[in-house]
Amino acid sequence: MVAWRDILSKLLSEWKELTVVCGCRDEDAEREIAQLPREPPEEPVELSSCSACMLRELLESSYVVQVPISSALSESMVYVLDDCVVEISEDCGYLISKKNVSALIKVLEDLGFETSALKSFLGVS
Repeated sequence: MVAWRDILSKLLSEWKELTVVCGCRDEDAEREIAQLPREPPEEPVELSSCSACMLRELLESSYVVQVPISSALSESMVYVLDDCVVEISEDCGYLISKKNVSALIKVLEDLGFETSALKSFLGVS
């Protein structure tokens, strides 16, 4: 499976092209990439619109399991990597280590997302 370090490495090498696709300014993208954790975080890390867009572009073109979730107001995609889980909605997202995914599920439920399919896939209650 694809690990966070693989995605981060790809982001570091392709960020210039991704800023064009995502409509990010170079200085914003550089700052946001610098703030991304180098290891999967223990607590949910909120992703800004620029970093969420760049990660979505990379994850969509990678061999990564995708689990769609929705709320009454929006839809989101959860990408399951080997060592972390990345949730990306239209303009933001979250990143957390796979072993602490329950914390992310709680955040998503608090935001009104239906998470039963995600819990089932990940084997958490």
